[in-house]
Amino acid sequence: MRQLTREEFQEALKKGLGRAVQHVRCSPPEMVREDLLHACLNSLAYDQQLEGSRAPWLFFMLELTGDMDYYGPRIFERYFSLVQDRIRNNDQLQLFCLICEFAENGSENAKAEVYRFFDRQFDEDYDGWFYGNHTIIAMDKISGLLYVLERFGRYIKENLKDNKDDSFEDGLSYISCTIECAEEQFGKSEVQTALKTEAKRNEFIKIFLEHMEAYRERDKTRELERQDKTKEQHQERMREEYPLRNYVDSFLADDFARYKDDDQFIESPYHFLLRKERFTTAGRWAEEEDINYALDKILLTDDLLRKTILLRTFYYRPLPRVETQLLDLLDLDNDYLTWAVGRVLSETSHPLIREKALETLKSDPPKKNWLDGIIWAKNSFLCEDVKLLETLLLTKTIPEHVDLETVGHCLRDIYEHFPGDHFKTIFLWLYEHGPCSFCRERVVKTLIDNHWDTPEILEECLDDCNSDIRELAEKRLYHTTPTM
Repeated sequence: MRQLTREEFQEALKKGLGRAVQHVRCSPPEMVREDLLHACLNSLAYDQQLEGSRAPWLFFMLELTGDMDYYGPRIFERYFSLVQDRIRNNDQLQLFCLICEFAENGSENAKAEVYRFFDRQFDEDYDGWFYGNHTIIAMDKISGLLYVLERFGRYIKENLKDNKDDSFEDGLSYISCTIECAEEQFGKSEVQTALKTEAKRNEFIKIFLEHMEAYRERDKTRELERQDKTKEQHQERMREEYPLRNYVDSFLADDFARYKDDDQFIESPYHFLLRKERFTTAGRWAEEEDINYALDKILLTDDLLRKTILLRTFYYRPLPRVETQLLDLLDLDNDYLTWAVGRVLSETSHPLIREKALETLKSDPPKKNWLDGIIWAKNSFLCEDVKLLETLLLTKTIPEHVDLETVGHCLRDIYEHFPGDHFKTIFLWLYEHGPCSFCRERVVKTLIDNHWDTPEILEECLDDCNSDIRELAEKRLYHTTPTM
């Protein structure tokens, strides 16, 4: 591959593209130091929760440089300056994951810190998540698993009463998955034998296993209670639990003087946000007459904040009808409202929506929200519009504020409606410009399934930060079944 410019290398690190690894391979260590260290000390992932930790990918590049004496002390120094008893943001989480990588690769200081941090979490108020257990198991195998479970058993004995605590159940589900992963690594019979043996002599392992069994029984019981015998019964129950018409009436009757209506995303108390979510759930299950009632109220109210929040009714439910009054809202200078209207229109198929979207996409000079037209008309485009979309993506300058991730989702959904070779260029564009490695996996799979991939892309995917993308590329390159 050609050597990247510094700006291209920075962009590749941000997106997690394999070309970043390729660049490190063929560059002098000092040339990549500043940018690679920055990527280690700061989480650059678009959505770390979806994409997972990039620590293994980053650590691999550190090893490639042969310059660990430079990176190690600086990563440890930043970690200890930021992370004390809790992980509070993505930067801190990535630093901890890098410490875990150092631990798994033989650093005694890192190993001691992983154990210290894991234990320290039990001294704080439980928040539903623990870090370090996977690394402890990876380092010390079954003995590491027993250490983790013993610590949980000790916590249960000291903090939980009557063997019940709903706040701890997410943690139990997480640890249950940890046990299953250990069984895959070391063998189910070996793990189960070790647990049974240790439970006979270790009080805390016994307490943990008993608590886990009680949790599983409660979970089964609740699941049976939640199950409806028919789809109609489920729908009726949801309508009773989330009565849309009542929500709309009480919401419009509220005093909203205390809420500010502006162009920014609405920052509101948690209970207020929760009420907004109720409209989404209620709209999904409401009867048609109640849906029409909600739409009438949206069109009648002049309060933009009320209108914006009521629109959540149609986030996962097509509009019963499309009114030009609704389309006209897209021209207002109110980012939050226009986003909400566009989100609603994207769930509906209608010629008026397509017409409005095409008018915006073709605007010259481009309107502020011109690329949002792809979102609005996701379900309204015709096959003949694909060529226009391709031309726009290739010839127009994409503004920095554009949500390329959402645009990418919509383009992939449009492809599902009109699959074929006319989408090849768009998917190559998505591979190059998509900000999220989790979503890039679907793009790569589509490229491979349609034989639109190139040797250069596949070679690059072998070094992608997403392990599933690496696996897709490996299968395509080395395990392709010959065709007759």
